[in-house]
Amino acid sequence: MTITHRTTGCARDLVMLLTSHRERAMTVDEGPGEQTSSPVTLCVNEFAGSVDGPVLQVGTLHGGVHFRREREPLVPRQLPPAPKPFTGRDSELAGITTAVDEAAEADATMVISAIGGLAGVSKTCLALQWAHRNADRFPDGQLFVDLRGFSPTEKPVQPAEAVRGFLDALGVTPDKIPVDPEARTGRYRSLVADRRMLIVLDNARDTDQVTPLLPGSPNRTVLVTSRRYLSGLVASHAAKPVVLNPLTDAEAHQLLGPAWVLNGCLPNPTR
Repeated sequence: MTITHRTTGCARDLVMLLTSHRERAMTVDEGPGEQTSSPVTLCVNEFAGSVDGPVLQVGTLHGGVHFRREREPLVPRQLPPAPKPFTGRDSELAGITTAVDEAAEADATMVISAIGGLAGVSKTCLALQWAHRNADRFPDGQLFVDLRGFSPTEKPVQPAEAVRGFLDALGVTPDKIPVDPEARTGRYRSLVADRRMLIVLDNARDTDQVTPLLPGSPNRTVLVTSRRYLSGLVASHAAKPVVLNPLTDAEAHQLLGPAWVLNGCLPNPTR
């Protein structure tokens, strides 16, 4: 039996329809006194149902019809734990939020906040604090990578290696990850193109290390931390720079507690 079937409907109803056609095909009347089970060509152009699904086209059908539900996309949650305790940085946190909100209202391109400052001013803590506070903005997941741009003991992460880690987190099996770096980046960008995701690129060395990790589609949010002012990101990708300075005495007092002041480790901000 040869059947051509297009469906946008329910799999159960389709199976019932095909079963009915097969039973009819076995007893087709070709004239007085004759019945045959010869192949019959049937054509069903449209079949409506209540559930959307892929278009199915069947040639010669042998045996049963089986449907397999498509696997749900993996939702990565790669953020390290939020730093505790955390204090201060209210204006910087508000600045990142404002940039994201303005971009969303204008349906603008992706927001890149480049958080820069000297070593030890809590750039990573700021990025993670904002990311955890705003995780509900990104229902399709969060990606995180330490690029080790200024690690004293390890070499900086190559962009292709970082992309491979993202593909792993997105559920791509090793045999499906392209070997060519450009193809690998293209695969990564395709997977995040229609997803509301946050991407945190921590401890970046320079713009060249970051660029292959940027999504190619709009309405994405990327947080980048670096000791350097990444002027290339600002010039080429309209990144919003956030420069961190050391905590004020009052903020340090709030963070470390009164005991540190009493022991003489910190100046008393009330004096």
